[in-house]
Amino acid sequence: MKKINLFASLSAMIMALAFMSCQTDSDSHEHSFSEEWKYDETYHWHEATCEHKTAVGSKEEHTFGEWTVTVVATEANKGSKERVCSVCLYKQVKAIPRLDHEHDCSEEWKTDAVYHWHVCSICNELVEKEEHTFGGWEITTKPTETDQGLKERVCSVCGYVEKRNIAKTSHKEHIFVEKEWKSNVVKHWHECSVCNNVVEKSELAHSFGSWTVTKKPTTEDGEKERICSVCSYKETQVIPKIFLKIDGGTITGKENKTNDSGVFTKGREITLSNFYMSKYEVTKTQYKEIMEDTALNTLAITADPSYSSLQPESYVIADGEEDSERPVENVTWYDAVYFCNLLSQKEGLEPVYTIENPETEVISDAGKSVTYIKNATVTADHTKNGLPTANRSRMGICCPRRRSKSG
Repeated sequence: MKKINLFASLSAMIMALAFMSCQTDSDSHEHSFSEEWKYDETYHWHEATCEHKTAVGSKEEHTFGEWTVTVVATEANKGSKERVCSVCLYKQVKAIPRLDHEHDCSEEWKTDAVYHWHVCSICNELVEKEEHTFGGWEITTKPTETDQGLKERVCSVCGYVEKRNIAKTSHKEHIFVEKEWKSNVVKHWHECSVCNNVVEKSELAHSFGSWTVTKKPTTEDGEKERICSVCSYKETQVIPKIFLKIDGGTITGKENKTNDSGVFTKGREITLSNFYMSKYEVTKTQYKEIMEDTALNTLAITADPSYSSLQPESYVIADGEEDSERPVENVTWYDAVYFCNLLSQKEGLEPVYTIENPETEVISDAGKSVTYIKNATVTADHTKNGLPTANRSRMGICCPRRRSKSG
């Protein structure tokens, strides 16, 4: 009772001081307060609505009623209770501990890398949580020069097994298989099967052989490859296509000549369908490949008649230029027609030209003999699909005239 009276006296003194302070500002001023209660865990009060915001009114401790259980506690779960201030209606809530019970745990241990524990089936509380009690390490797999080893230790309480790798043993010499090469586009090397390092003195540049054409270029790109004789690394390169599509059309002659004087006689029209024409002149390699096929070249025309081959001392090959890729020359028109027929046969096409009564001749140049077709009766059937043709979209070919000895 004395405590309540003391609090009331203190409250009255505070209110008096507040009133006196207010009177200092204005003798006629009285504080005004909100009807809404403000509160914390211990007190409730009214806040001032006048300019004196620090003033409070009717500040007192809560007047709580009895506790009311809102959630009944069990062995498995906590409960809850609450009580309400009869003045400001502030609600205080407290937890009710779980009912006392003996933990019911299975014999199975729960574990992680550090601890083991049991779980109560009633309250899910962790029981007997402790760090593992490990024994000594035991090697289960011995390390070698090529493989890691393994060791383990066991907790004497829960049986948890901790495992760790053992590093490979050191080695004095690299171990590798001679035939198992590692490679990139530039070089090849051996790797040690123990440490995976490059074996000394095995890292060398590739030793490539000659290029081999695996797909001939035509209207599509071709491909060639070469192989390292040491590690069998295969390098491939694209060979650009050598045939271009030529769109057909109609040509009208403009020359004022007779009909027998040429194809471009004035007023004469020639119509060509689409066809393919070689991007380059026929090379010595291409010509030689066909003419060296004795089953095709029954007239035994020289496979490499070019002047550069007959007198190489008078020819200067530019740096980076391959003589085999130079245009073939020193051929007659009959040789060119003959070549077209043979190439058509090799490609499975129908020869366009019929060559009758061919006359061959052998000439000597710089001590070398060349056999060529001097004369023949040639007719063309452009309904055939061989080379060259103006009626179908087939390969065309450029055949140079025979070159004179004088160059």
